[in-house]
Amino acid sequence: MQLGYFLIAAGLIASLISIYFYNLAAGNGNISRSQRREHGALITVNLQKARISFYASVAAISLASVYLLFLILSHKFQVDYIYRYSSSDLPLGYLISVFWAGQEGSFLFWLLSLTWMGYFMQKSAGTYEARSMIYLNLVQVFFFIILFIASPFKLLPQVPPEGAGLNPLLQNPWMVIHPPILFIGYAAVTLPFVIILAALHQRDYSSWVQRVFPWALFSSLTLGAGIIIGGYWAYGVLGWGGYWGWDPVENSSLIAWLSALAFFHGLIITRRFNALPKINMVLGVISFALVMYATFLTRSGVLADFSVHSFQDLGINGILVLFILLVLAGGFGLLASRFKSVQGGSLRLDTINRQSLMVFGIFLFLGSGFLTILGTSSPLITELFGKPAQVDISFYDKVNLPVAIIMALIIAFAPFFRWKDGLSHGAWKTLLPAMVVALVASLAGFAYGIQQFLLLIFLFASVLAISVNIILLVDRWRTSRDKLVAPLAHLGLALLFAGVVLSSGLDREERAILSLGSEKSILGYKFTFDGVVPSADGKNKVVLSVNENNTVKTVEPRLYFNKVNRGMMREPDILSGLTKDLYVSPLEIRQTESQPRNEFVLSKGEKYELSEYSITFAEFAMSKDHQSELFTVGVKLDVMNGDKKYQITPALLLTKNGQEDVPAELNDSQRNLKFHVKKIDADNGKALLEVTGLELDSPVPAPPQLLVEVSIKPFIGLLWLGSILLSIGTLWAMRNRFLELSN
Repeated sequence: MQLGYFLIAAGLIASLISIYFYNLAAGNGNISRSQRREHGALITVNLQKARISFYASVAAISLASVYLLFLILSHKFQVDYIYRYSSSDLPLGYLISVFWAGQEGSFLFWLLSLTWMGYFMQKSAGTYEARSMIYLNLVQVFFFIILFIASPFKLLPQVPPEGAGLNPLLQNPWMVIHPPILFIGYAAVTLPFVIILAALHQRDYSSWVQRVFPWALFSSLTLGAGIIIGGYWAYGVLGWGGYWGWDPVENSSLIAWLSALAFFHGLIITRRFNALPKINMVLGVISFALVMYATFLTRSGVLADFSVHSFQDLGINGILVLFILLVLAGGFGLLASRFKSVQGGSLRLDTINRQSLMVFGIFLFLGSGFLTILGTSSPLITELFGKPAQVDISFYDKVNLPVAIIMALIIAFAPFFRWKDGLSHGAWKTLLPAMVVALVASLAGFAYGIQQFLLLIFLFASVLAISVNIILLVDRWRTSRDKLVAPLAHLGLALLFAGVVLSSGLDREERAILSLGSEKSILGYKFTFDGVVPSADGKNKVVLSVNENNTVKTVEPRLYFNKVNRGMMREPDILSGLTKDLYVSPLEIRQTESQPRNEFVLSKGEKYELSEYSITFAEFAMSKDHQSELFTVGVKLDVMNGDKKYQITPALLLTKNGQEDVPAELNDSQRNLKFHVKKIDADNGKALLEVTGLELDSPVPAPPQLLVEVSIKPFIGLLWLGSILLSIGTLWAMRNRFLELSN
């Protein structure tokens, strides 16, 4: 295990050497033209040494990562990190995911991603190479320090025979995909930051936007994809029926993504009009600082009482805070010192045009991010004045819903405005039909149950944006296919918005208790609880049959005891359709007490076998005596014994003083049976009955009961489809910018 420490140390030393030689190359690069020929060879030599040192750092981190993975796959439980997150019975995929399951491993993966992205950035950095690589190496040094404080190679004093195991909640295929994508996104935010610092340091603003743009898109793509995959994972696994809970860990990723979105939209303006360069440089610094602040919030333990995801404190709080302060001080200090030299063009913001709408959209992203980070940081803020407290979840919905409405309206109207002045000719020919479609969709939403005014406005804006961008896609497919990126990405965002508002506004939910083998109607579906099937991984399957219009399907949600948090966990099963999802989540298995065989509950139409008798509940029989004001509720029963059929009606007589038993007698084969009604549940069509006069065997256990929560999520598929289209549009734009950079 000392090899791991050695490789981390080797990577740190190589990064420091790389900084030294890059600094020499950058310093020599500032000489006058007359001296450039004389020092050109020296610059080249220093650059080569700096690159070789950096490559050595990449190799050391790569080997350290391979070594950690080897230790995980070899079940070396004497390594503290592997003991806490692994066990010998984990499948290969989950063993691989142990790499990033905990803090120490995730920091190593973060550094691994950063070094390899730095490798590719260095090859395309051009004149910014030396300075940008100095700053990138400095960021790597920070991570090396973290890995020495919280090492994934730390040994336990004794060798455990077995590992503690991976949390069952994390034993999901998405665990292999979601965290790596998110950490790659975190690492990618670093690259625009270091290029901006390099441009400022050199006072060279000739091509910084071109160098930064593809990496800004890449960070937006990976952060967004990571967030959406995390939401889909939560929706399909956690069993509470949602995909976003405004948890601090979720919020931290969202804040970074909103900043990245604002950043690359700002870069569009700078690239086209050479405007807003200072604002975009600020955004590049802020985006990186926000990623580090989010890391502090979620990995320092300060929100341990307010987040279901938050990690414990590993003693890295001080270094995290110090690094954030250095990033802000260094970035803004350098920008302040070069403020006058950063020159940009002007924008026409005194009228409504595409420029002003895009600038307004940028500040919407930033406003949403600010309000979200304010709510997420509320425990830290309130602790300054007393007891720490967090804002209610409704805070995030209230502040972000108006932002989302305005954003949807912007992506609907912006394409029809010229860059500098007013609406383009013929815009209303497209807008009016789209507005009619949006209005019809909003009226339909109201008719089907969306009552909240802002949700209806949100639905209108989302459908308007969908309609407009579909029309634009069709038109540009015919005329200029190289301009499909923006409408495709905006269509994706609009579909995502529509999926959010429809799935939440039209959501229906019902809880019910199902007895084993019995059938019950829930939200228009007939459910039958078929039993519990043990699973090899400990996640027992709850098997239910679902009958919709005589088409029977099986769902198998899971209900199991989680040894890690020592509580019962549930995983839903989902029947996905074109227009809705049927979401089935088990809540509890109830083992009811034994009951006598001659005491039983019957629903209308249900049959019960008792000895040689078959008893069927036909219907209720109710009557009222108007003179005495007495009310009688009877239960009509069809009783079969072989080929003999009897019809009897035991009842309850309801009086002012309570209720009296009115039994029904049945004389059969020298037996005198009495049927009693003990309790009636008229709302659910059930009756508790008792039969006396039969000698029976000992009581039998009552069948187990399942408490289940069933919900219908209308049009939630639009959310996932929109996310895919948004990602494809961003990927396409990123590809174009990388091609532009390579030419």
